[in-house]
Amino acid sequence: LKYNNICQICNKKREELNEELSVHHIDYNKQNNNEYNLITLCEGCHARTNFNRNKWSNFFLQKQADYYSTKYEIDIMIATKDRWSELGFLLQSLRTQYFKKFNLYILDDCSGNPITNCNFLVTLLNRMKLENHKIVLLRNNISFGCCSARNLLIEEVNKQGTGNLSLRLDDDCIPERDYILKLIYGIEEGYDLSSGVIPLLGIPELKREIKFVKPIINEKKFEIAKEEYKKAEE
Repeated sequence: LKYNNICQICNKKREELNEELSVHHIDYNKQNNNEYNLITLCEGCHARTNFNRNKWSNFFLQKQADYYSTKYEIDIMIATKDRWSELGFLLQSLRTQYFKKFNLYILDDCSGNPITNCNFLVTLLNRMKLENHKIVLLRNNISFGCCSARNLLIEEVNKQGTGNLSLRLDDDCIPERDYILKLIYGIEEGYDLSSGVIPLLGIPELKREIKFVKPIINEKKFEIAKEEYKKAEE
């Protein structure tokens, strides 16, 4: 993300301000020097961010998401079966994402009671349509398992998808508000694939076992990342 020596609050250029711009940490963690956590501010605006920190963090993350919305559109694929409540939580978490330029492709994989019979889900989906999301609902009358359902969704997105990125989500996950934005950071780094782990709601401290991702993730880089995380926690 290029800031071109412009304050990201007042939008004044360094030359106009006649001062060097400050580098602000969006999450207020001075140890987190990831480029996606840094933003340029003039002296006056930087002083303003010392108050209402949650407000300013949300402001800058939304500003990033709005910028990436000019570059990306995402087709989200969700296969679901007999999980009305879980699907409702997922849809609401998608509504609150910073990045909002996405379409939804939902496959009801032969639920005993179709999701279209749930007034709450229908209301949520209609609301998302009003919020400019394309919604495509599909249904299998015979289930051949989750893998088959996911493949059918891929075929459907290949036929009528309009996004330049695609994202598959399980129907029982509740992504944090910045989840899609963080996946985009990976794409921005030049990778073709970006993946995330959503911790279990009851035990978010559960650690990921590295043996399942070798040799895709270099162990040395993994250890470095863990050390950086520990320092940031301290």
